[in-house]
Amino acid sequence: MRPYPLSLIFVSLAAAGVITVAHADEPAAATASQPAEITAPAIEVKALRDPAIMPYKQAYEMLTGIQKATQDKVKVIIRVLASGTRQQIPDLQIRLESNENRWPVPVSDKGIIDVPVIAKAYTEGAEFVTNQKKGSLGADLTLVPVLPQDGFSAAQLRDSLDAGRTALRELVPWYYRIFISNPKGVAVCYDNPQQQIVLRGQQERIVAANEEMKNPYGSKWFCGKFTARELDSEQILPAAGYRVLYI
Repeated sequence: MRPYPLSLIFVSLAAAGVITVAHADEPAAATASQPAEITAPAIEVKALRDPAIMPYKQAYEMLTGIQKATQDKVKVIIRVLASGTRQQIPDLQIRLESNENRWPVPVSDKGIIDVPVIAKAYTEGAEFVTNQKKGSLGADLTLVPVLPQDGFSAAQLRDSLDAGRTALRELVPWYYRIFISNPKGVAVCYDNPQQQIVLRGQQERIVAANEEMKNPYGSKWFCGKFTARELDSEQILPAAGYRVLYI
C-alpha cells in the first residue's frame, strides 16, 4: 500500500481546501507542546482567517483524540501548501488567536506547522490567522508511526499497525474509510540508497533500503519494506537515523 494520499475536503470535510492522509516520520511533527501566551504578535500577519486551514477546534480534537486513542504511538505531521498549486509557500506565517490571547504557530522551511495543543485556546474558540489570501491554503496530513530508534520487534510492529488503524478511525469519517486500506506494514527509510537493515531471528538476514518512496516533505526517501505477515519473532535493526512510513 502506498503512503496514502487520500483526497478529502479539509474544513470539516465539507469546504475549501484539500487534505492528504499519508504516513512518515520527521522530528517536526505536530506535538502537544504548550507555548507561552503572547500579548503582542510574534509575527506581523494580516487578520486573514483562511477557511482552507482546519479550524483550531477540529485540529485540537483530532490531535488529542489520536494521542489518547493510540497512547502516543502515532503522531501527526501537518504541512501547509498553496491550495491551487500544492506548492510550498516561502513566506507563510501563522498564529493562533482568540479574543483574549495569541499564540505562535511555528512553520518550518518545508511548510510543516507545529500545532500547539492548548486547552485554553480551545475553550476560548481560537482560530488560525495567516498572512495569505483567503481560500489560498490547503494541507497534507501525515500519520507517523512512533517506533524505538534503536530498532523494534515484530510484536512492536504489529502494535504500531493497530495504533495506525486506530488513528485512522479518529481522523477519517466512516463514510470515507471504504476508500482507504489499513496499513499492512512499515517502510524503514533513509535519505540515501546505501543503507541496509538487519533482521535478527533464528537466522540473520539483510534487507537493502533502496526502494524510492515519496515522503511528506516534498522529496523522496529510500526504503526497505516489512509487513507484519512476513515477520515472525524477528528484531528489525535499522541503521541510525531511520524514518518510518506506513505501507
